[in-house]
Amino acid sequence: MSVFCLAFSILIYFAVDFPESTGGGTRYMRYMPYTTVAFYIGAATSMLCGFIAMRVAVYTNVRTTWCCNTSIFDCFHVAFKGGKVLGFALVVGICILILQLIIIWYRAIVLTSSIQQNEADITREVRQLFEMVAGYGLGGSTVALFGRVGGGIYFPIMVSAMGIIALTIWISFTFAGMYGVLATIGMLGCLPLALAIDGYAPIADNAGGISEMSNLDHSVRENTNKLDAAGNTTVAIGKGFRSARLA
Repeated sequence: MSVFCLAFSILIYFAVDFPESTGGGTRYMRYMPYTTVAFYIGAATSMLCGFIAMRVAVYTNVRTTWCCNTSIFDCFHVAFKGGKVLGFALVVGICILILQLIIIWYRAIVLTSSIQQNEADITREVRQLFEMVAGYGLGGSTVALFGRVGGGIYFPIMVSAMGIIALTIWISFTFAGMYGVLATIGMLGCLPLALAIDGYAPIADNAGGISEMSNLDHSVRENTNKLDAAGNTTVAIGKGFRSARLA
């Protein structure tokens, strides 16, 4: 995966950053491959989120199985809290934070904020800004392709947290300016909750597998089956959210 990201980043540099640094880009783009750097940051952030998600899921799987010995309500709360960690802590806490820091960093470099600039120059610089920031989402989406092989927790966290946010903002700004960005933020407002219910499903499913392989009491397996049935519903809801955002 690292080799693929390296090769892809070289392609991004010669396709995006190099033409800008030698041609029509701003004077700041002559000194740094901004899109390529954003790509690396996005890929690293996606890997970090996937690692944390799996660690949280592993611990939550065992705790959910244990709580099924006592009450189905307790095990549901444990499984859903695990999903909320994935949705709120990773997406809102880590991914959005890093995205915002990149925008602030690039904005301070790219936007000259001169009073002599006309509206066309400002629009061009802002468009270049979001084109460079789009590398962040592309890096996360690239890692998410490999995460798709792992399935379960990996893919929804990586692709939703990285690819949809940054790329959607760029596309919205291209066609509708800041109105498109505001509309995108409103549309993505439900993203943490959608990922929470999406992360709940594999946790409930894994709890059922653990109870069966551990030869626990049949009542435990019945509780995990109920959780798994609810998980199938939440997966369908989560796919609906992702389809609506992509549309």
